[in-house]
Amino acid sequence: MGVLRTLCGPRYLVGVITKQYTSIEVAEIARQHIVTVRLRLENGELHGSQRRPGGRWLIAEGCLDAYLRGEQCEHRTAPRLRSL
Repeated sequence: MGVLRTLCGPRYLVGVITKQYTSIEVAEIARQHIVTVRLRLENGELHGSQRRPGGRWLIAEGCLDAYLRGEQCEHRTAPRLRSL
């Protein structure tokens, strides 16, 4: 059974399952060196998530697609909601 996730990041949403890629898979798909991909993850050019600092990176399919198009992820272009 897959893990339920939103388009980008580790937030859970019932009914939505998206493909997650590791940094190595993203490097192969984007035809970039793994160090380049990890640096872009660390500086925020490519959105990904880690369960703990120093852990493996997971990149959602929507985030990878936006990165390959040279755009920001959907969740980064949407206005943020403030908590009260």
